[in-house]
Amino acid sequence: MSAIVRDLLPRQNRFVAWNVICCRRCGQHLSRPVEHVLVMPEPQHLDDGVGYEPTLAVGAWAIDPAPPAMYPNGAPAGPLGCFVINPADGLELEPHPEGKRNGGCCAHDGLDGTNRRCASCHAEVATLRDDCWSYVELRFEPSAVVAADVSP
Repeated sequence: MSAIVRDLLPRQNRFVAWNVICCRRCGQHLSRPVEHVLVMPEPQHLDDGVGYEPTLAVGAWAIDPAPPAMYPNGAPAGPLGCFVINPADGLELEPHPEGKRNGGCCAHDGLDGTNRRCASCHAEVATLRDDCWSYVELRFEPSAVVAADVSP
């Protein structure tokens, strides 16, 4: 992470560990080295009010304690505790072969389950959300990945 981007993160929110998100099944690195931030940032609208900025800066990751959405009855619509990164930090991921999982208006809305697989072992590992109306983030399934320490 560049010094400029690092300085944009609130100092009280930074953690000193650097990690690489890895596939739990085969160990493939699925992200660049990313710095753990302690609090999941709130998504911010773009200046034009349509769409969102990426939830996390390039080079940062967080654990989202909340699900990506809630059902009308209050039940979580997705897993709790996802590892979340900026989509630009993802590596060695491939689109899910089921076309419906990659749907959206202009890109990927993430509403039809995991849409990214490990390019090495093809395990379902993440959901890319980058549609014109959705948050912009790559959410890793907590049961499919581990965060390996790569701190200097």
